[in-house]
Amino acid sequence: MSSAPRLEGQRPDIDAHNGYPLVHTVSAGTVPLVCFLLEHSASPRQRDALAVRIVIKRRDLSMVCLLVEPPGAPPDETTFPIF
Repeated sequence: MSSAPRLEGQRPDIDAHNGYPLVHTVSAGTVPLVCFLLEHSASPRQRDALAVRIVIKRRDLSMVCLLVEPPGAPPDETTFPIF
């Protein structure tokens, strides 16, 4: 029998280590895991928005949108006008 403590009823902190899980996942470009973390309330604002700055530097617009737009939000035509 294991002597490890059980964590019944407790959820892990998705922003543990100052947002490291999201930053590392964004750096690896693993979109499904980024989506999972965001769905479980990971904050792209951790570490002075390092996750966002990484994808901007890589010029990955789809990942930038994933990080800064709330899921299911309609596009804001005033922010991104269509010409």
